[in-house]
Amino acid sequence: MMLRQQMVNPSISFMLELFFKQLSPIVDIAYNIKTIDIEYIIQRNATMNISGFYPIDTFENHLLKQYDLFFRQKIDRRFLEDFKSIHPEIMNAVNDMGSCMFCTSHEEDTLSFTEVNSDLFYKKLKVREQEYLIPLIEEFKKEMPPFTATEVRNYFCNLNKNWEQVFNLLNSSTLTRLSLSILGLYIGTKIIGKLTHSSPLSISNFNKYIQI
Repeated sequence: MMLRQQMVNPSISFMLELFFKQLSPIVDIAYNIKTIDIEYIIQRNATMNISGFYPIDTFENHLLKQYDLFFRQKIDRRFLEDFKSIHPEIMNAVNDMGSCMFCTSHEEDTLSFTEVNSDLFYKKLKVREQEYLIPLIEEFKKEMPPFTATEVRNYFCNLNKNWEQVFNLLNSSTLTRLSLSILGLYIGTKIIGKLTHSSPLSISNFNKYIQI
């Protein structure tokens, strides 16, 4: 539930991919969860009911929204070469590390976005007074369609086959109308921090995404 509610949101794609790989200990534990005692965790004040008619979105769709630049088809680097001959500014540095907006794969001769979320990326560009890049990014997004929900699930199952059980758990009817309380968030950060060797969040950060 902690993964569903507050997944990490680092801005750089390779950091996000590294974190997904670091989650394997949690994924292996989830594989052994066959039943969930909802009444028990409710009595411990670790959850709260979701108000409204609609349940929580599927975990796949949550990931597609949260990481809309990360979960996209890669593009042939030759397309970039043609594009930058017309718009050389597409290669401008877009962060304080001096990086451009693409990660390249020399093995596959393809590229993908460096950033993971377009909304956060566009806010960053506006702060840097680089709004002029946003239309160019939108052009690239048309050439790099997002994954389907099945492709998102397959991506994780290729990292660890036990992710299939995690998706089944988080999409189960027993959990899609529950959210974590402050206590649940506290417990979740402790568990994730311990198993991924990252620093736990302070209580003041529980309404923010976990950072690595």
